[in-house]
Amino acid sequence: MRRVVIVCPGRGSYGREELGSLRRLEAEAPARTTEWLDRADRIRKERGDSGVRELDALESFRPSCHLRGAQGSGLIYCGSWIDWQRIDPEKIEPVAVVGNSLGWYTALAVSGSLDFDSGFTLVDSMGRIQDDLALGQQLIYPLVGENWQSDPEREERFQEALQLVAGQVWESIRFGGFSVLGGESPGLDALEAHLAPVELGGRSYPFRLAGSRGFHTPLAAEVSQEAVKTLTQKIGWSAPRIPLIDGQGRVWSPWSTDPAELARYTLERQVVGLFDFQAAVRGALTEFGPEAIVLLGPGDSLGAAVGQTLIRSGWWGIQDRADFQSRQNSNVPVVVSMGRSDQAQTVLR
Repeated sequence: MRRVVIVCPGRGSYGREELGSLRRLEAEAPARTTEWLDRADRIRKERGDSGVRELDALESFRPSCHLRGAQGSGLIYCGSWIDWQRIDPEKIEPVAVVGNSLGWYTALAVSGSLDFDSGFTLVDSMGRIQDDLALGQQLIYPLVGENWQSDPEREERFQEALQLVAGQVWESIRFGGFSVLGGESPGLDALEAHLAPVELGGRSYPFRLAGSRGFHTPLAAEVSQEAVKTLTQKIGWSAPRIPLIDGQGRVWSPWSTDPAELARYTLERQVVGLFDFQAAVRGALTEFGPEAIVLLGPGDSLGAAVGQTLIRSGWWGIQDRADFQSRQNSNVPVVVSMGRSDQAQTVLR
């Protein structure tokens, strides 16, 4: 049996290529899929909204629909949950669960802290609240080079630029070798003026993330206040059954977690503070010593960020992008993406 860390993706993981993915998963294995989609559709339709099946079955991908928190969050949650149900428990022993940003809510359910319905209600409600109340935008900037190794000079210049806009722009997510920053337009404009343009992987940086707000920054204070008011008692919080690693790299243990404290972290601290995905992955590696990392779908949006974190940590002897790709192309990849059929077969029933 292979010991693994389970990682749940966040916003942006349901894109054009994922349209229709829930329908395909249900057609392949209705016994492991239909019940969950029925539950998700019931929760949404009780509020008079389109079900996740209806959103997944649209003829074309619509950014104004699928990238909105009120629509896309439930699609992402269902895609991740169904992948979780597909994992073979006779082959795989999950030793810890990590989520990136929105994926934290999914991780709560995967770890057993929330049941499916509570997890879906949480992620769907937070998506709506963020759409209504969150301010600002996000931009992303790389701190690594083409080989995915740290670039100390770029990191130093980045920190200097960030100091110039202190109080206007905040680091939102540490995403492998990238920093995601949140702020309102004037602050982000000023930051961009101080950041050297970078070409990496065929893309120009910095750039603004479509459909994003100032998540994980003080600009989300009203989101947190509304979430506390409407969700603290509505959600059935409990200790996880599988250790859970949060956005500060802290372990929430099945034996010592206070459910009320977990609720406070989820609805307050992580909403308005930095979500350090890199620290979460690194904490899972050092605390639990897994043999591999399994990325739940939808999509395959976390592979590079996890690979860059492995390089920064020197885990499994991986020193640069070439090392990581060599391991991934071997018979025993260290990062297994459920969104890729060639890798998913190693963890499927």
